[in-house]
Amino acid sequence: MATAAFSTADQAILEHRVELDPHAVEATAAASGSHVVDLYDIPATAERLVFQPGTRTPLAPPLARVALQFPDEALVDSVPVFHALNKALQALTSTPPTLYILADTSYGSCCVDEVAAAHVQADAVVHYGHACMSPTARLPALYVFPKRPLDVDAAAAGLRDAARQLDLRDRQVVVLTYDVAYAHTIEAVYARMQRDWEHTIPLVLSRIERGLNFDTRLSARRASTEENKPCGKCASCDCASRKAPFALDTRAEATISSPLGARQIPWPPGTELASSTVLYLGGESRALTHLLLSLGPSHPTSSYDPVRQRARLETGQTNRLLMRRYATIQKARDASVVGLVIGTLGIHAYLPLLQQLRRLLTSPVSRRKVYTISVGKLNPAKLANFQEIDVFVLLACAENSLLDARGFLRPIVTPWEMVLAVQARGGNEVAWTGAYELDFGKVLQDTTSMNMDEPTEDDDRPHYSFATGTYVSRTRYGEETNVQDTQQSTSRALASLSIQPHELTVRDPTSGQLTKVLDSAALARRGERTWHGLDPNEGQAHAATLEQGLEGFAQSYRAADGTREGDSLSSW
Repeated sequence: MATAAFSTADQAILEHRVELDPHAVEATAAASGSHVVDLYDIPATAERLVFQPGTRTPLAPPLARVALQFPDEALVDSVPVFHALNKALQALTSTPPTLYILADTSYGSCCVDEVAAAHVQADAVVHYGHACMSPTARLPALYVFPKRPLDVDAAAAGLRDAARQLDLRDRQVVVLTYDVAYAHTIEAVYARMQRDWEHTIPLVLSRIERGLNFDTRLSARRASTEENKPCGKCASCDCASRKAPFALDTRAEATISSPLGARQIPWPPGTELASSTVLYLGGESRALTHLLLSLGPSHPTSSYDPVRQRARLETGQTNRLLMRRYATIQKARDASVVGLVIGTLGIHAYLPLLQQLRRLLTSPVSRRKVYTISVGKLNPAKLANFQEIDVFVLLACAENSLLDARGFLRPIVTPWEMVLAVQARGGNEVAWTGAYELDFGKVLQDTTSMNMDEPTEDDDRPHYSFATGTYVSRTRYGEETNVQDTQQSTSRALASLSIQPHELTVRDPTSGQLTKVLDSAALARRGERTWHGLDPNEGQAHAATLEQGLEGFAQSYRAADGTREGDSLSSW
């Protein structure tokens, strides 16, 4: 009988080697020979942590603790950056914030790890390395991007070749966007392209505001502090507790919800994203995949990879990605048991979306069984512990949501894909317009407007599944009261006949007698497992003998009767 591994062995954990991105390693100071002060923008970072943007006015209230979050590739530079930043802060203020280094992020390294930062009660996070720029839930986050080397002339020529592959008919503007690792030199590339731009429609550059999350969350923190101040007019003032809760500034969320991410675009008059086409500087990555899926197959995009020195049109790749995701949605539609996997605790709106998904999946129309799971960084061994779950819904940032689940036993979908699967009611198929949404805020709006309280007769009928090629009748949980009463009366009848509820029985049509056939398939499969989770006897009373332990020190322990450890062996 084949045995499946449901957990990671201890030895495998100790011997596990983290896979590092070689290009990210080359961009570190230890590998490139660059000075950490210049490579990690130490002076600019120190000023943002002490003063208000563009001024010499100190932050009010000042930051007391700041966490420095590094990806695995940049941990080699963490200590030099810590000392350099601490020295720069001491030169600016007499009360610099205390710095802490974060490593081994709870989820994806591209997201701000608010969980680890909460362990040191940090007031803000400086995030180093590649970032997805997702809006944070609470903490101000200042981003310091990696600086990969780039040949400006070669990149400009490659992007012009990529632009020639685009169909610019009916397009009014070309937007140049990029991987965050090239943010330090994109201005030079853009200026070089502008000199030799050969098209009549304008070329505009998208710019990333590194302090967007930082400024908006600081404003919210400052306003919340002012809101909770006592009035000073009474001895025991509880005015602050009676005030309305403070609403966070939504400017960051409104900007980052664009398919181009946290990028500000100077649109020419009369143009918008719908009338644009996109040039992308960077190689294949989750960031590019997110961009392609968000724009859709009808929106032409061309990229230039400076590492491979290759320009290509990305439309065909988008179609293949969408078709694979569409097949996954079909599997999610057939699922009866759903696992909501927490892939982030630091992205704005993740908790309201989690609650809304639970309401949606357990509604009278859907009636699925739902489990909420938090296992940190995902791997196939962790999720293999939950065999009864048919599909997993991963709540993570836009880049980590697009997980390659080919090594997992069950499909993994995004919240938006699960919403589409739920909308396919009765004999209706999954509506597919080519649009794709990974932003939590927009998915939350879509689920809030859905009416899932009025089931129809078609909802209980079997539907054709393109994933299996057969008709599927999904198990539905949470039936109405009269059905529950029927099930309870049936259970009582089975108990009177010494037949357990989990055993399969048949009723003779003539005599009406119940006969046991076999145990349920789920119980039989559980009995064949070599791993059963927790000890089934945990918590039960058991006999134990109390004995006097050894005393002394490591060199010479003695028993209660004075016998030294090892004396009985020496007498042999």
